[in-house]
Amino acid sequence: MAKSLDEKKRRNILDSAYYYFGELGFNAASVKAIARTAGVAPGSIYTYFRDKEELFCCAVEDGWNRFAETVERKMEDADGFETTFFWFIDHGFNLLKKKHPLLRGVYSDAGRRQFFQPVIKRIVDYIDRLFDSVSATETIHLPVKPEERRFFLKIMIAGILFTASTAPPSKLSAVIEELKRGFKSGFLGSYPLCVSA
Repeated sequence: MAKSLDEKKRRNILDSAYYYFGELGFNAASVKAIARTAGVAPGSIYTYFRDKEELFCCAVEDGWNRFAETVERKMEDADGFETTFFWFIDHGFNLLKKKHPLLRGVYSDAGRRQFFQPVIKRIVDYIDRLFDSVSATETIHLPVKPEERRFFLKIMIAGILFTASTAPPSKLSAVIEELKRGFKSGFLGSYPLCVSA
């Protein structure tokens, strides 16, 4: 019984940390505020996490895992390629906009940037799985070879994450919309890396 209470406490701390780091970024989010919202004493956080840095890293990883679970559920719905693909794009870009301070916190520290490698790989895997489901009648244009498609997806996603993370908050909405339009256009045949299926 005690173990489930401990897991519940840890879950509450992670949820609170994800919220504060996502709203305020790493530096401005305080352990005291995170603890208060989680319903624990500030010192209790250190029972579960070595320090604020580890809490941040675990909150980021947990956030990506929740995003991945949402995507997995959506992909199981089999709504068709275009519906799922454009949902994925809209959902992903909305999350980037909503959690901009968290994204900036990851990119602002060289030691935290390793988080993006597995994230980029997972996003490429999802999109690649979607492309594998495309029939010849679909209107989306595809890169010629799967390995080329994965390479360009990786470069595009890394560029999107970097561009979004470095956007000033006052220009974030415009930057996100521009990135989203460009990403969609890339798969509607507007760029030379795409050809008709």
